[in-house]
Amino acid sequence: MKINFQLITKMIVVTLCSTGCKKESIELVREKKMIQALMPGNVGWKGAKPIPKAPTKVPQNAKPSSSKGGILARDEIYDTVNRGILENRAFKQKNGQKIYLEKLESGKYNAVRMDKEGNFPATMKNWSSARLAEMGKNEKWPDYIVNSLDKDN
Repeated sequence: MKINFQLITKMIVVTLCSTGCKKESIELVREKKMIQALMPGNVGWKGAKPIPKAPTKVPQNAKPSSSKGGILARDEIYDTVNRGILENRAFKQKNGQKIYLEKLESGKYNAVRMDKEGNFPATMKNWSSARLAEMGKNEKWPDYIVNSLDKDN
């Protein structure tokens, strides 16, 4: 009787593990710097390894929009990066920094500078094409970018 009970217990454990531990059913979730793997049936574990913090730094003191220009808010930065890529107004400088430009309906530009580490040391909101063209000439941006900014003047 004791052997049967042990055998049945082992069969149940093996069955539960084989059905609940399928690779495609495990999903990693970030929760308070801890990794938690969730499986169907509320079974899971918490590991003691902390998740490294993302290195991306975004300016926290975003100024409101003005006609003279300002800096972008956190959500505007990612929108500008995406639109810069889609509009083919993204390029990489010789020093490794990437520049993303977004032309606004008003004719002005938003711009984001991203360094090699993924940080955003400079963001520009509502800048005129003349101001950006001047910056581009000083920083030796690609000619096709500077020329397109000059045409907008």
